[in-house]
Amino acid sequence: MLMNAADSAMYDSKVAGKNTYTFSTLQNEAASNAPWISLDAIPQLGVAIIDEQHHDVVSMLNVMNDAIKHKEPTERLTQLLDELIRLTDEHFKTEERLMCEYGYLGEIEHKNIHEHLLHEVNYLNTQFMQGGELVFLQKLKDWFAIHITSSDKPLADFILQEDAK
Repeated sequence: MLMNAADSAMYDSKVAGKNTYTFSTLQNEAASNAPWISLDAIPQLGVAIIDEQHHDVVSMLNVMNDAIKHKEPTERLTQLLDELIRLTDEHFKTEERLMCEYGYLGEIEHKNIHEHLLHEVNYLNTQFMQGGELVFLQKLKDWFAIHITSSDKPLADFILQEDAK
């Protein structure tokens, strides 16, 4: 519960900009059962398949967070991690197919960003297996939030613009 409150305050500060801080109050039991990442906090980009896959990844991050919070067995966490990696890989392949199909000029840079995360996931996977589950999830959550706004949004805007022609 304390981690969720701290996490929420951190993200409120990030939204407010540099050199800011936010006070947070501990949430009641009902609020602590709320999803770790609110689906409402994930911007809809207007490309149905991308939005749907973002929803799937966020849902899996929330499932993993709950599993860690409830101290589920390592085997279960490993299954969830494998599923998250599968969903992420599927999402990357979808984006790469769309970039190729639409002739997206930022394709190489976007693919490089995907490749970087996949390399980082291999490193973080080791941390995950050694008890660093929360660090792993937080890094993925941060990466995902940044990736949607800085990489996926321009891609979606390009696709929507091309579809409008």
